[in-house]
Amino acid sequence: MAVRAGLELSAFSTLDAMASVIHKEVNASICAGIHDGMSAVERAGLLLGPPRPNHPWLRV
Repeated sequence: MAVRAGLELSAFSTLDAMASVIHKEVNASICAGIHDGMSAVERAGLLLGPPRPNHPWLRV
């Protein structure tokens, strides 16, 4: 019916490529929001790696 009306879906590879671009844009936006919400000290702390097992943040 869609073919009769002249409406056809794009090939899967085209839709997959479009979804990939959108996915990258959304991820970049999320990462930018997290980055902008952190202080310079917090961002520098990310470079140190995970906290040590006896780190105060891990004490419950």
